[in-house]
Amino acid sequence: MSFLTGRRLALATDDTLEGIAGGVGHGSASVASDTCKRAYVLNPQEHRTRAA
Repeated sequence: MSFLTGRRLALATDDTLEGIAGGVGHGSASVASDTCKRAYVLNPQEHRTRAA
C-alpha cells in the first residue's frame, strides 16, 4: 500500500498507528510517524485532529 493509502486509513479508522504502519508496509510506528511529519509537518495525531 502507498503512503496515500496510509493517510486515508489514518483519517478513516480508529486503528492505532502501529496497525496502520503494518498495513502500509512501514517497519514500525516511528517510521510511519516520521513519514507523516515529513509530508505534512504534523505528527499523526495532529494530522487526524486537524482533518476531523
